[in-house]
Amino acid sequence: MNKLLNADLHRMIKNRCFQVCLGFMCLLGLLIPFMQFRNMQAYGTSAVLESTFFAYPLFVNILLAVFCSLFTGTEYSDGTIRNKLIIGHSRSAIYLSNLIVCLFCGLIMCLGFIICYCLAGIPLLGFFTIDLRIILILIFCSILCAAASSACCVMVAMLCQNKALSAIICVLGAFVLLIGATYVHSQLNQPETYATYELTNNGDEPGVSKTVPNPRYLTGAKRTVYEFIYDFVPPCQAVQLANLGVAHPWRLPLYSLTILITTTLAGINLLKKKDIN
Repeated sequence: MNKLLNADLHRMIKNRCFQVCLGFMCLLGLLIPFMQFRNMQAYGTSAVLESTFFAYPLFVNILLAVFCSLFTGTEYSDGTIRNKLIIGHSRSAIYLSNLIVCLFCGLIMCLGFIICYCLAGIPLLGFFTIDLRIILILIFCSILCAAASSACCVMVAMLCQNKALSAIICVLGAFVLLIGATYVHSQLNQPETYATYELTNNGDEPGVSKTVPNPRYLTGAKRTVYEFIYDFVPPCQAVQLANLGVAHPWRLPLYSLTILITTTLAGINLLKKKDIN
């Protein structure tokens, strides 16, 4: 297992997709606070360091879908999985080795953005204005969110022998879930009521403002389901983090760990039963 993991780690470091993804996240970490600062200078607005700090989970989820599917998919496209099995590596070890490497890749991407963002942002925007413990908790949530996304993509890539197909499934799935996450976010943030303005006596007298219920406001079981999806699905977690609107910060890592463990156990068991051509 150690030799297998070391080989996969070396393969990851040399992987062009990993290098591009990491470079993109580092560049993004430098660019976002600089753009914030330019807007402050140009329009006289104010900005705080944390306002765009948690944008990175949105990008990491997409990049991990690309990297995990392509990196793991080479096991089949290059025929390396058959060679590993022939020399005595178990299917479980092969699966776990790929998973650990993808988890490590997600961690490096997150840290690359965080370090670059702080290096550029603190001199330009100042330090965080909210409690540092909250920032650290949300960083912890974001890393586990990335781990859950990686685990899902690794499972797809390990069970689909077609590298191109697994990449399409992972990347398309990541975008669809992200779009769905923004929809769930908008639904849950609908106001319970809204104000209307009515004119009286054909507009001759001042109008009357009154508050009416919002028909789009979710209530009851439907709201409970939406809230569960919002906390459970990794792209939904990413949207929460990006908006600094995490209502249940300790649910997110628990749900992420649940996804990580469940997909790993299911993936290993299904791989053991799979015919590898």
